[in-house]
Amino acid sequence: MTWESGRGRQVLVEHGRRRDVHGVAGRGSAEQREGQGRCGAKKARSGKLAGVTKADVVGFGMSTQAGGPPAAYLAGSVNGARGLFRSDDAGATWSEISDARHQFATVQAITGDLRLYGRVYVGTNGLGIFYGDIAQ
Repeated sequence: MTWESGRGRQVLVEHGRRRDVHGVAGRGSAEQREGQGRCGAKKARSGKLAGVTKADVVGFGMSTQAGGPPAAYLAGSVNGARGLFRSDDAGATWSEISDARHQFATVQAITGDLRLYGRVYVGTNGLGIFYGDIAQ
């Protein structure tokens, strides 16, 4: 579930996981989204995820294993590289799932499929909606 509030702030709740809330704050030239924060009700933790230098939008999809963390999808910058990324370990590490040859205007929305691991849906500003699967 995702809520958008003024000035580009995004709050997300992981599907099927209670008490995990994620936030992405800021948008635009004066206030860029500076990483993705995470907080959980069980442990009072908050802060930026390692390596995420800019998060435009974030979404979740099916986990690699039952009961594990959902796959997290991010459009933004990780370790200075701009693109689309997936994390299968609650944001500890990120894999780039896009490349320099395929750029998609401004990404407005991103989410993973809740029934098919590795499928990501991306909504753009001007080039429509597309999806991608993990290469076999």
